[in-house]
Amino acid sequence: SYSVTAKVYNNGVSAVSAAVAVTVNPHVAPIVSLTAPANNASLMAPTNLSLTASASATNATISKVEFYNGTTLLGTSMSAPYSYTWRCVAGLIRC
Repeated sequence: SYSVTAKVYNNGVSAVSAAVAVTVNPHVAPIVSLTAPANNASLMAPTNLSLTASASATNATISKVEFYNGTTLLGTSMSAPYSYTWRCVAGLIRC
């Protein structure tokens, strides 16, 4: 929090404004959650797996949502509704 003022000078005479209180909030990280598939979903291979996410940010715009399998990037969605289709998820069966 800060208390800021302005001071003016004219021919050796000065005056100070009333103080204004200012609070600067720290940057808040955006929030994202997978909305599909459901946790522990079980599907038959091969399949196309539709991934969807909900994302929000305080006083900011979401620029993109990325979808991963572990550390491997599967795809990116640049606008809501945030979604990606992981095609031909094979498990042990080849597509």
